[in-house]
This record gives sequence, structure tokens and C-alpha cells, in this order.
Amino acid sequence: MSVIIKSNGVIKMYTKGADSIVKGRLASDQKLVLDDELTKFSRIGLRTLLIAMRTISEPDYTNFKKKVEKLPN
Repeated sequence: MSVIIKSNGVIKMYTKGADSIVKGRLASDQKLVLDDELTKFSRIGLRTLLIAMRTISEPDYTNFKKKVEKLPN
């Protein structure tokens, strides 16, 4: 699931999901720190849900919006 927030000319995309899915979309340097934290949580029996945010450009937003509009309802 993704949410777009446009405020003061800045467009931010937020997404949430299972760690296995969200981790695959992160930059490699972010994954290393995240893996350590997820391992700590799993050792004590906790389940995780990740939330990520990315600032996107107007053209990227336009392309994303077009793709979403083509999806079946």
C-alpha cells in the first residue's frame, strides 16, 4: 500500500508492508542497519511491519499516478 502526500511543493510517497517486501525496495546501505534491528526483534518473538518514505519528483508522481489509474478496480 502506498500513500502520496503533496505539501508545499514536496511530494512524498509512504509505503507499508512486510519486511521481506519493503526491504527489497530499499537502498543496500539501509538494508544492513535494518537487518540488525529486525534480527533483534525476531529473537524475542516480535513480528514486524515496515514503513518507508521517499521524496519523489513531479514527473515520477505523474508516471506513478498513470500506472495506478490503469489498474483494475
